[in-house]
Amino acid sequence: MKISAEQNKDQVLKQGATLLIADNLEQVYGFLRPIIKKQRSQIIYVTYGGVLNKLVREISPSFIIDCTGSCSIQGSSGKHLLSGPGSLTELSLQLLSRCEKIDQPMVIFNSINLFLAHNDISLFKRFFMYLLTRNQQKSRSYLLIYLEDEHQTEVVPFLNSLVDNLVRL
Repeated sequence: MKISAEQNKDQVLKQGATLLIADNLEQVYGFLRPIIKKQRSQIIYVTYGGVLNKLVREISPSFIIDCTGSCSIQGSSGKHLLSGPGSLTELSLQLLSRCEKIDQPMVIFNSINLFLAHNDISLFKRFFMYLLTRNQQKSRSYLLIYLEDEHQTEVVPFLNSLVDNLVRL
């Protein structure tokens, strides 16, 4: 379902996956801030380096998975540094392990663009197909942040086929 930024933001909190498309991180911050403040579940923040520092300081995610291996985020109760940005098996195992330990977690994936900068498109598609189809069987919500760029003609239709909501800011 495609929802606009003006529509009920509670849709983003519901169980399932949401793809959030924006021009810049300030738009993402402005949209997410009130949503995250309402969030009752614990948040797992997966980053490839495109950190929303203001948001992370406010929400204090319960766990951060840093895919670059050099986390500079403070205020989280737990962190895991991957051995490198191409360590998708390690990312998958960490993410699924953390999700199993938390009741109805919200996973914020920042950002799809940076994921693509470190991994090829076919690997990207396999990873997210696995992650999001597995999500359908669990009570989790995923928020995928994507900043508009030249890859969107291939990436957005693919992700849109896997997510429950599409929000274009």
